[in-house]
Amino acid sequence: MSGGRRILGEYRMDALTEVETDPKRAIVAITGATGFLGSHLTAHLVASGFRVRTIDRRAGPTRRNVAGVVVADWTNAAELVDAMSGAATLIHLAARVDPMRHPAANTAAFQKDNAELTERVLHGAAAAAVGAAIVASSIKAVAECSVGPLDESCLARPVGEYGRSKLAAERAANRVSSQTGLSVAVLRLPLVYGRGMKGNMLALVRLVDRGWPLPVGALSNRRSVLYVGNFVRAVAEVVRAPMPGFRVYNVADRVPVSTKRLVEWIAAGLGKPARVFAVPGIGWRLLGPLGRSLAGSLEVDTRRFRETYPQFVEVDTAAAVEAAVVVPSPDENSGY
Repeated sequence: MSGGRRILGEYRMDALTEVETDPKRAIVAITGATGFLGSHLTAHLVASGFRVRTIDRRAGPTRRNVAGVVVADWTNAAELVDAMSGAATLIHLAARVDPMRHPAANTAAFQKDNAELTERVLHGAAAAAVGAAIVASSIKAVAECSVGPLDESCLARPVGEYGRSKLAAERAANRVSSQTGLSVAVLRLPLVYGRGMKGNMLALVRLVDRGWPLPVGALSNRRSVLYVGNFVRAVAEVVRAPMPGFRVYNVADRVPVSTKRLVEWIAAGLGKPARVFAVPGIGWRLLGPLGRSLAGSLEVDTRRFRETYPQFVEVDTAAAVEAAVVVPSPDENSGY
């Protein structure tokens, strides 16, 4: 890129070429900063005093308080290196998400946007002498359901193109770390909820808000979930104290919940009654794909992360759910 960075579509030179050793002065580069996770994370890091640089594929609205917005061609290795030059940490959030939102996407598209992009971006980070990288993954890289808590060493059996592509991305991250010495932390996330959420959690919130009776009263399943506020706190801890080599961490709220309890907390947050009823057996099938997604158990063991980062402080799940359930207008584009 001829020695400059293309900031909001324009090239300009800056002095941010030497990596700072003070975590609060060092630059944190983020891909996927405009999505649900990225927008929350950017705001949190800036508010915490970090210098944030976002790396975008195309020019967009100006974001206040960031150190820079770099528009780069993510297929161009030289532009990626230039975009990350001077950064101490890379946080890679950009990805093609669950196929429920991309039903026509095929295997090649998921592999390209998840596995191949992750490998390319991490090679760029290593070439730019970035000190450490954090990669957002998904528990779906391992499984869609569980009969007990899944730890990071469990045998990966992903289901569907999304899960397989996220597992491939994790393996690509491991390769890059081994080849280059780049420190990489992969964070495996369950369903993430919070303001601006989309997907299954938002669909459930809307059903509760509309007063639909839900056939989840008989469910005693255990699902790990993650409040976006706890996600950004977890990432900040890794930014402050990266571990050497390649590491995988499950990150989730401390206590798993049943779908019934989740509905009750959502209703409390909306100030509405929880209309649930019990249908023995498979009554949850009345909810269609949403029921299939939320009826089973999917629990993760987060001890590795909590033991590595004992200073991590989280918001209680019940309080977080009640605070997070703001129903957007039907035409609002609200997140990841």
